[in-house]
Amino acid sequence: MIQIYLTFNSNGICTGAGATPDGTIPANAVVANAAQVVLWQGSTVANGVITSGSPLTPSPAANAACALASGVALTSTSNPALDGTYGVATGDQISLLGELMNLSVNSTFTNGTTSLGYADLSGAVHTFDPVSFKAFASAVGAYVGSLKIIAATNAGTLPASTIGIA
Repeated sequence: MIQIYLTFNSNGICTGAGATPDGTIPANAVVANAAQVVLWQGSTVANGVITSGSPLTPSPAANAACALASGVALTSTSNPALDGTYGVATGDQISLLGELMNLSVNSTFTNGTTSLGYADLSGAVHTFDPVSFKAFASAVGAYVGSLKIIAATNAGTLPASTIGIA
């Protein structure tokens, strides 16, 4: 599961923010939420407790990076069992591409079947068929593509952190 964190120097002053796809964080880091990451400059830590820095206006690029680390909420109108918040960080994108590639080449998922259990950020597993998975991956691609443009140009308005499929 993706873990968002803030790093601190030996004086307890925040030196940066990051996210890790496997849930491990550096030794000098403390788990943080998205709001704390946005306000990381000027934050301090004492006994593992983060005190927020001065309210800042985060850059569009910082907002895009935070959105990528936070995932996207999926709503399916035809199969509500697929609803959940899914990861969209680099590792998640690679997983999506691998499944799409296998569907394209073999007409099955990487597990050799036409049914795929795919976990959301909470760890709940949702069962996708090829049609719903392709729609999901397409919607994720559009969402991530928008965020990457904002991150690269440091300009623009974040898309809604929700996607919908039939």
